[in-house]
Amino acid sequence: MISARSLSCALLPLLTLGCGGSNGAPPKAVERETAEAEVTRISRAWTSTQVERSLLSPPSPISVRAGSRTSVLTFADGRAHEDLVVSEQFDLRAGGTIRCETRFQHAVRIRFGHKSGEPAVEVVRPPLSGTRNCDAPPPEPTLVEPERRALFVLGSDQLVAVEPALDERIYRPKSD
Repeated sequence: MISARSLSCALLPLLTLGCGGSNGAPPKAVERETAEAEVTRISRAWTSTQVERSLLSPPSPISVRAGSRTSVLTFADGRAHEDLVVSEQFDLRAGGTIRCETRFQHAVRIRFGHKSGEPAVEVVRPPLSGTRNCDAPPPEPTLVEPERRALFVLGSDQLVAVEPALDERIYRPKSD
């Protein structure tokens, strides 16, 4: 029969080794991807289209304004650029329809980070002013927009606006 002392002497070296048994350097910590890397790994170009429709009251010469805004955000080397196309159709009170398109190409300010643990990007569009290109003289020849700031969170493969609360834009990876 084996004595308790012999058993403890036999097991003691095994217990001191522990699991793994290596005295080398500790394993490297898992490196977390930056928010920018997570967004640009999915795509460097993102597109969003918003459809708009509004009724205008007199004395406006326009009764109905309908259209769309197509935005393409392109990220590269910590900077971003937006191509924005605003297509509009004006139904006039006096009868007739005017179709217009206004194009903008401009840099936007961006800041990447995380919101509630998810990758996020804040996008700040500068104030815009551009001449409408129309099929007839437009009631308002210039399209003017103030600075626009929004925070987008990456969910699945979409950048979804979360701030301001009423911003309904959703950017999806642009396919070529």
